[in-house]
Amino acid sequence: MNLGLDVVSFSGQAILMMNAAELRKKVADEARPAFESSTDPRYPISVDLCAATLFEVLEHRIGDRDLDAVGAQIISALTGYLAQRELGNLLSNAEAFSKFLLQLAEPERLQILRAKVDEEGQKKKLAFAPVLKALRLDYKNRNLNSDSPEEFHGKPRFAEHVARTVWARNKLAHGAPEFSEREKAEIFESVCVFLLFGVAEHHDAVRASLHVARNQAYLERLEREFGHWERDFVHLQICDDEATDFPVENGRHFSDVEVGDKPQRESISSQRRSPAASAERIEKLPRVLILGAPGSGKSTTLQHIAWLEAHHALMFPSTARRLPLYVRLNRYSPGDGQTLQYLLAKAPDSTAGLTADALPCALLLLDGFNEVPEHLQARAAQEISEFLKAC
Repeated sequence: MNLGLDVVSFSGQAILMMNAAELRKKVADEARPAFESSTDPRYPISVDLCAATLFEVLEHRIGDRDLDAVGAQIISALTGYLAQRELGNLLSNAEAFSKFLLQLAEPERLQILRAKVDEEGQKKKLAFAPVLKALRLDYKNRNLNSDSPEEFHGKPRFAEHVARTVWARNKLAHGAPEFSEREKAEIFESVCVFLLFGVAEHHDAVRASLHVARNQAYLERLEREFGHWERDFVHLQICDDEATDFPVENGRHFSDVEVGDKPQRESISSQRRSPAASAERIEKLPRVLILGAPGSGKSTTLQHIAWLEAHHALMFPSTARRLPLYVRLNRYSPGDGQTLQYLLAKAPDSTAGLTADALPCALLLLDGFNEVPEHLQARAAQEISEFLKAC
């Protein structure tokens, strides 16, 4: 079969000339028939998106001496197969990849498995089967180590491909198997499906972990800057209203939250709701306008929320769904280039260490709109509205 790849010979060895995008496409194309024929409703994620995330995972490092080499080894092994039909390195790294993926998606589970092995002593190694079970890649808790791939033909959740990957890996571990060309093609397809299936099963958690890792410096700075609120913050009782005639765009409602003394409000009619703890109530709302007299705790509340979100993301990265983006609007000055876009993306003391891809997942905390000069408030409001539409 002609794969359409450029292969050159150097010192008797075939070397594949392929960039990362081409390799990613080859892996996606190899697994595409299995994904597109799957009837499992749990996978609305496209195979191309899974492949893109997979290669981000392979390029990521988690600070684990034993696992951090697996990404480069799998990339090398994929090109090795495409150039020379050599499967050994790819199969031998399947187990390490599963542990790497579990560390990204559910690190607590990997710690539990490792602790259990340590308790058993005798310098045992964490086996493949319990890792597959923890990743939910096994089929109905079946031990894929002892089953042949054909037993799982037609079963959901890519059971045949997972079983074939484990079967071939085990044959390799017990000797140097002679696979036919047909078997090699089937095994390579199954390994590609196995890699992408793992990513698909844990896609949200993996993306969250990668997202936090890329923005770790920014989150650590927020945690340091607002860390004193862990000790000093006083949870205020608030009254929250949902506006009935506040501007609504794209069906998204604003809620306004009173903190401290009730301010004078002239243009918003609303329906009173019961008091609630500030952070608990605010975090459940998609858009919030916090109102209060000077010194009533508006900025403090936002800073505490920023700290909570940053701290949670750093402690539990796989469950982080949003990154706090705290911006002081009292610096807003379009005439001096201090536009909202500048404050969001370029102000070094507000967003240092934040990557551009953080914005779609950001919890935008705009502090001090009342401190924007009155003649600039309409422009600031327009910029905020345009930014929210873009997100």
